[in-house]
Amino acid sequence: MVLLLLLALTTVGAISCKGDGKNPSDSVETADLNQESANLMIESSNKFLDLSRKRNGNIDRTLNYTEHVADYISGKRTAIKPNLVLIPIISTSAFNKKEVNLADAFGCKKDEVAKLHEETNTKFKLMTDKTAELKSYIDAEDFKDDKGEKAKTLIAEIETAIEEYFTANASLLSLTQPMADKAEEVILKDHPLKDYIIGAKKAMNSVEESYSQVADQYNNEALDLAALKASYAEIEKISNALKKDFSVTDTNYTDKKGYYENFTKAIEDYLGELRKNLRNIEEKKKIELNDVESIERAYDNTISKYNNFVS
Repeated sequence: MVLLLLLALTTVGAISCKGDGKNPSDSVETADLNQESANLMIESSNKFLDLSRKRNGNIDRTLNYTEHVADYISGKRTAIKPNLVLIPIISTSAFNKKEVNLADAFGCKKDEVAKLHEETNTKFKLMTDKTAELKSYIDAEDFKDDKGEKAKTLIAEIETAIEEYFTANASLLSLTQPMADKAEEVILKDHPLKDYIIGAKKAMNSVEESYSQVADQYNNEALDLAALKASYAEIEKISNALKKDFSVTDTNYTDKKGYYENFTKAIEDYLGELRKNLRNIEEKKKIELNDVESIERAYDNTISKYNNFVS
């Protein structure tokens, strides 16, 4: 998770390219980044991250649906027809008049970023289209005519599209995030809230890791309770460190106190939700979808409060 900072902007500066291209962050010369170009890079990277997070939620729901479809057709869920509710996702085109503007923020890597971004869009749309086709097929009970053969084909196509989406998305984020981290060096160099922002980012990274652990274990039908509890302990430690008086001499940032306190409260709320669900998980010896969704809501709230603070 990288910062989303929208500060007073100066003139646009060029982003120079150097290095052999093996390390994305080596493609950014911080001396050639001013606040505006750094902000654009960070903002674009955050939009990729936000889109990725929202899509992951719908992918989880889709996989849960396809699993129930298979059980339903086989007779394991004869009493309950599976249902699918996907959360509407705003395309990155809504952020800018042209999607390519997001890629433009990454200078010499913009063509590679644009290509990977388009690939994620294509694969996610394929998953969505095939899922809609499967849902129509199930709702019409057409599986009774072909003994579910079309469902098997569609589910296989959906799973392949998801795998290919994850591959492209991982490449996209591994390219853009290190570059955005470099841009943060420019933004935070003399920032009055530097210590608070670094602490908030550390907390947000821990929450991100915690939620990812829960979602990954659910998707893999695995349970490592010790790892989940260790993640909880790490967030709690960082949360306690954040509980300090908000004091800044620059009056331009005194209004950030409320946003900072809202963020620290969101961290505490996340811990409470995680603690509650860990009890349920330990008792049931497994992670269920409602556990993931409950923790996801607290995670989403934490991100919202984080972005309010650093924006």
